[in-house]
Amino acid sequence: MKTIRKKNGDKRGGGKVALDRKSAREETKRAAQRKRPCRDSKKETLDWKQIFDCRTDSAFVTDKDYSIVMVNQSLARHLGVSKRSLLGKKCYKIFHGMNSPYPHCIKSSCTQHHGPKSLDIYDPCHDKYFEFAGYPLLKNKKKKREVECLLHTIKDITERKKTENALTESERKLRVIFDSTSDGMLVADIESMKFLAGNRAICTMLGYTENEIKKLDIMDIHPTESLPYVLSQFKMQVKGEKSIALNIPVITKKGDVFYVDINAGKIDFEGKSCLIETFRDKTERKIAEELLKESRKEYKNIVDNSLVGIFKTTLQGKVIFANQAMMDILEYDSSEEFNKRNIAAHYRDPNDREAMLDILRNEGKVINYEVDAITCKGNEKTVILNSFLEGDVISGLVLDITERKIAENKLKEITDELEMRVKERTAEIVKANKQLLVEIYERKKIEEELRESEKRFREVAASTTDLIWEGDVRCNVLNWFGDIDGKLGYAPGEFPRTISGHMEAVHPDDRDILMKSIEKVLDTGDNFFAEYRIRCKDGTYRYWDERGKATGFEDGKAVKWAGSVTDITGKKETEEELLKSEERYRTIFNEAGFGIANVSSKGKFLTVNKKLCEMFGYD
Repeated sequence: MKTIRKKNGDKRGGGKVALDRKSAREETKRAAQRKRPCRDSKKETLDWKQIFDCRTDSAFVTDKDYSIVMVNQSLARHLGVSKRSLLGKKCYKIFHGMNSPYPHCIKSSCTQHHGPKSLDIYDPCHDKYFEFAGYPLLKNKKKKREVECLLHTIKDITERKKTENALTESERKLRVIFDSTSDGMLVADIESMKFLAGNRAICTMLGYTENEIKKLDIMDIHPTESLPYVLSQFKMQVKGEKSIALNIPVITKKGDVFYVDINAGKIDFEGKSCLIETFRDKTERKIAEELLKESRKEYKNIVDNSLVGIFKTTLQGKVIFANQAMMDILEYDSSEEFNKRNIAAHYRDPNDREAMLDILRNEGKVINYEVDAITCKGNEKTVILNSFLEGDVISGLVLDITERKIAENKLKEITDELEMRVKERTAEIVKANKQLLVEIYERKKIEEELRESEKRFREVAASTTDLIWEGDVRCNVLNWFGDIDGKLGYAPGEFPRTISGHMEAVHPDDRDILMKSIEKVLDTGDNFFAEYRIRCKDGTYRYWDERGKATGFEDGKAVKWAGSVTDITGKKETEEELLKSEERYRTIFNEAGFGIANVSSKGKFLTVNKKLCEMFGYD
């Protein structure tokens, strides 16, 4: 029995030890499980700090009292200090230079809403924009979530802000240009052909408001009969086959029709592919073109029907132009035949042409040069030549005085015969004297006409510098003597020979100046002069000095004028360069980094720059 109890007792003691060991293992396991979150938390904290410190954006953490408790390496580098020196400092002192919290600080918003908040701030000290973002770090406290700390990130957004500001300013300027231009402008949707926008000028042209314009499409502003042509031009502009559509009829809200040139280009507007169309009213130009066309026709009729031969040749004698009177004088039947001949072949004595050319080369003009000519049919004629040289081109007038010469010779014969018969035939002398008086009257009349012609050309020639001109305001005729076309870059004969055509080429800002100079002397006929700019064919401008004089009056008004034009572009360019040089001097003078002053001999300051004023505390 003892043995049994002993054995049984041994068995009970061994079970207790086993139970204790098992409990110890379980307790150890539970303890290990309790320690693992701590190790994991430490590891996570270490990882978070590494990520925080490696951020490229500046970042820091503040507590509830705005004190900095953590700083990353990027912020320390940005401020040029150590991380340790920032800890414990108030953030509003470091970043805002203030002794109290920044009024618009994002901390209050983040604390109130328990969520992130961002704010764009301008730093005038560094002339930069920064994006401040706040992220609340929450802590559970008695089952309530409270903001324990605030994570701040700082991102330099200066370039983005500058880009946004530049874009906003660019859009504003474009809108100002769009609304301020004198040409009408419309933005049309390519697909629907509806207008999406219009400027003030187009509203004025068409008589619609801006809102009314947006309700219209292309078909609403053009006459029905012109729509096929208008739509074809629109499609060509969309395809890029042409940029300008000319002479397009446009109908206003009131039903009036006027003509425009439309310049168009593709743009993206409000997410749509559109054409921006510029409308330039050419109604007045169209009227002017018609008047110019009529004036050219009248001018051609005057030239062709003139009794005076008008010509233009090269120094070598090649014919460039000749009117009908010139061909009649030299007895040609067609201009083609005349143009094939060298003008030198019509001088009876070749030495006469050489002498005339010598005068032209030396003086630039020949006045009342009498020469004997041979026609294409071999007949001899006496003519008076007035011409001037412009480059390699001779322009001039030819007056046939053959009949006058015959009359003079006949008069001389009659006079000689009368002198021989005076003693023998008194009665016949009386009769011959009557006939002589008639012939003298006719001769005087011819001579008077010739003198008037010669006087006119002398006055023109006397004022010749670069170009000479002769005009008649009654018929809008303006004759140029000189290479007016070449000087302005036009083909021969292309520049208009009318007063209105000339005024059209004058710079718009200078037309009033020229007109006022002429109007002052309309009643008196005094000489006038004016400086103005004139447009070349390529769109550039030349400066002209024009001087003129009245040569004919009607009802007390000057109606005929003659004058000259001198190109003073070089002089004007020199003056402008001097002004620019003076401006550069003024800029250097005022912007110099050291004080500069001009002092008179008596010690008085004449001029001082800004730097000197700043040095002495003056405005």
